Amino acid sequence: EFEFSSDGDGASFPHQRWGFWALVSAKPAEKEEKKADSFSLEVEKKEGAMLGITTQEVSGACMITSIEPGATPIQEWNAAHPDKALKVHDFILEVNGVKSSYEGILDELRKFQKHVIVAKRSKDPMCSSGHILRPDPRVYNVCDVCHAPGTQFRCQDGCDYDMCVNCFQSLTSGPVHCPLQDLTTFAQKRVQVVSRGEGNQDDPEVERDSWDEQRLRALCAKHGWDFEWMTEDGERRRRANERFTEWKLEESMASFLHEDTAQMPDSQPLKSEEVEVAAPPVLQRVNS
Repeated sequence: EFEFSSDGDGASFPHQRWGFWALVSAKPAEKEEKKADSFSLEVEKKEGAMLGITTQEVSGACMITSIEPGATPIQEWNAAHPDKALKVHDFILEVNGVKSSYEGILDELRKFQKHVIVAKRSKDPMCSSGHILRPDPRVYNVCDVCHAPGTQFRCQDGCDYDMCVNCFQSLTSGPVHCPLQDLTTFAQKRVQVVSRGEGNQDDPEVERDSWDEQRLRALCAKHGWDFEWMTEDGERRRRANERFTEWKLEESMASFLHEDTAQMPDSQPLKSEEVEVAAPPVLQRVNS
């Protein structure tokens, strides 16, 4: 709040003219009341039939670990009431008013009669042992619920249990606090990048049919090589050319060494006038 004085349009007292900006926004709509965490369902277990659920005790509570496929009372209820469908990891709070303990709820579910079940959604994803799953992205792991590659949650208590984003949303009916909008696309791109970085780890297999003459000639032309199919006559010519090249090389080296030796100073012959030959001794006969 603030106060100011003005004569209306501010013509008489310009120094008292005021102006300000005001942001007008609509009143925010009141948030819808959150739906109750618990819900109830009514199913009938007939003689000789099964409800179609598997439960497990988790911290004294009754948690659903799996829902059997087929024409079971639970599957029929889920198909008719998708908004109140019983899902894996839901907790059964009471059955026909019985909520004393896990064994008491289990005994009540074994009876062949109509059952009024009160269940509660699990706010956190859990593994089959009832451990809360924590965010732990694994690109190469497979979801234990839908068996899709690429998971976002994993059990941190030693269970080899992973869950993808889609199953988490379906089982807990809650949002996923994940910065990646499309984890599947991200996982696929990461696999491609890692594969390119690691290279092909398999042993290469080259088939003769895949190396046609056109490709071979193009490869030889690129590197300045001579192209020729390997035959017996061609191999003999190649070896003869090698021997001829070696012979020419040996002949050239011998000629070079001979010329080099002839030009050495110590090997030049002495001229005849430069040679002093001692005269042979003369024998004279003396008479005595």
